Amino acid sequence: MNQVTHHDFGLFETELLSVDFISFNIKRITSQQITRLASYLQSLGFNSYQKQLDSNQSRQDINNNNSSYNQFEVYFILKIPYQKEIIQLQFPGVSGKQSYKLIQQRAIQWKKFPNPVFSRLDLVY
Repeated sequence: MNQVTHHDFGLFETELLSVDFISFNIKRITSQQITRLASYLQSLGFNSYQKQLDSNQSRQDINNNNSSYNQFEVYFILKIPYQKEIIQLQFPGVSGKQSYKLIQQRAIQWKKFPNPVFSRLDLVY
């Protein structure tokens, strides 16, 4: 069985595919840790919001420190069905594309994420 490496992800562009959505599951953390992680993501250009459930339309700023200069968004989903020990970080649309670009460039400090697990990747043609 072939192992997938980060080099394989560079092939999306050659097939005219683009990343449209990325999500990660992380270990449930305190609201203070969420605020710190949101601040880190804001430094990368992502405004941070929280939602109780993925299906909720309403969202709240995490630390009332979002910048009008940031072009991207990340959602902290606090309740995942059947998963009591995790929360989910979602990067939708152009935010997913930007997070993917940062992953390719190895610009993300993964140690700031408590036990990240890649959850979902959506592509568009």
